Amino acid sequence: MSLNENELRQIRREVDRRLLWRGLLLIHTVLWIFGGTLSILLSTRVGVPFTISWFAVLVMHWLVAGLMAKRERDFQREVERRRALQADNKLKRDRLYRLSEDGELEEVGDDMQDYASYQQQR
Repeated sequence: MSLNENELRQIRREVDRRLLWRGLLLIHTVLWIFGGTLSILLSTRVGVPFTISWFAVLVMHWLVAGLMAKRERDFQREVERRRALQADNKLKRDRLYRLSEDGELEEVGDDMQDYASYQQQR
């Protein structure tokens, strides 16, 4: 399966977006470590509450990044599941099948006439 230029551009954009989020998360964590250490060393009265508040923002950032990553994984899993269903030639539960005259299974159409004839043959 070869990808066309638009698909490659879209994949590149998605990968760049993921790398940007990971980079921002890493920068935020490093800044919190340095900023929290400096604020505690320079001012004990304001530094501790400031560092704790910033840590809460950092935790929210980590949660958002984790949820975005989980969403991407779930989306990919669903796409793969649907592709497998389409490629699979197994019998579907929501469809009616009947035996043809030569003994093979054939799907009963959505037509009410097909359904009625199926019911009469049973």
